[in-house]
Amino acid sequence: MRRWQMIGAIAALLAIVFVAAQFALPPLSERKIAQRLETGGGQAQVDVAAFPALRLLAGGGDELSVRGRGLRLSLERQQLLRRLDRFDRVRIVVRDSTIGPFTVTRLALRSAADKPRRYELTVSGRARADAVGRLVGESLAGPLGGTLGAFAGGLAGGVEVPFSARARLASEDGRARALAASGSVAGLRADGLVELLAGAIAAQL
Repeated sequence: MRRWQMIGAIAALLAIVFVAAQFALPPLSERKIAQRLETGGGQAQVDVAAFPALRLLAGGGDELSVRGRGLRLSLERQQLLRRLDRFDRVRIVVRDSTIGPFTVTRLALRSAADKPRRYELTVSGRARADAVGRLVGESLAGPLGGTLGAFAGGLAGGVEVPFSARARLASEDGRARALAASGSVAGLRADGLVELLAGAIAAQL
């Protein structure tokens, strides 16, 4: 009898912990993500959903929604899309923000329906042509590509140029790869641009 009482007590305790985690973990995760995004300034509203909420301890969940404005984000080279891969559904919208040398008017990144590790991205804004050339060149072909990209961008000097792009992305070992992309910036193809921006956003989460 005492044994069954102990088992019942343990089961009740586990149930209490489970319920408490379900209520406590999502707000905690939301605050942590928002704080990382707001480190350089701006405001971010983050919503996460997970059942069980203990999934959040491993960095994943059912849904991740982010809305940001006035953010100042660094351009991370790690391109950690794997942080998004852990969520079943993702929707990120960033407005009037800067990502490295890019001034982003609007960026929207969302998971593709029923396609794990696939994403759709649209972005528009403006950037210095020489900085864009260097960054995209390095991402595609290393330092030599950066030199050539800077030369191509240098034809326009430090002039800010508008850009817009749309792409379908795949996460391969956590890195963004453009499956299809349209648009250009400073005369350069959008592939490298969208890969950099998607990775930069994910790396801050």
